[in-house]
This record gives sequence, structure tokens and C-alpha cells, in this order.
Amino acid sequence: LGYIYTDFQPQITYTSPKFGGLQFAVGIFQPLTTIGRSEVNDSPGFQAKVTYDLVPTDGGLGVHAWVGGLVQRHDATDVLPAYTGRAIDFGAKLSY
Repeated sequence: LGYIYTDFQPQITYTSPKFGGLQFAVGIFQPLTTIGRSEVNDSPGFQAKVTYDLVPTDGGLGVHAWVGGLVQRHDATDVLPAYTGRAIDFGAKLSY
């Protein structure tokens, strides 16, 4: 039970125009903190995403595909050593 609140994160992001269905975005984000810790990181986070859309002109097959990733350097605390967090996100949606 409960409600997940939107996590607002200050950022500067550039999103390209679409190039025949292909589009990308890159951003630099305010450093994240480790959940449940009072850790404050000095390095910003970096995120990127590439998407591709194939829109059918005759009601045929449509495709929306994406791949994204992020990287964030975390400073050492009295409990945890320094580490770099990395993530990847990918998927596709087909429609007919």
C-alpha cells in the first residue's frame, strides 16, 4: 500500500530533433544519494537515451524501441567504499 511520489531531479538535458524516427537525449544530473544514507556525492550523474520510432503509414506494423543508460560516481562513506553505479534500460513496443 502507498504511493510512489515523483522524484524530481535537477538536470540539464539536450534532446535532439528526430532524424527519420531516430532521436537521442543526453543529460547531466544533480548527484544522487544512496537510499537510507546521508551520503553526499560530489560528481554529477550522466544519462543518455536513444529512441527509434517507425510509424506505419498504412495501418501496418509500428515500432517504438529504446536503449538508455546512466552512470554515477558515489563517494565513500564510513560504511561503504566509493563505487560507480551503472544502469541500462532497453525495450521495444510493437503495434499493429
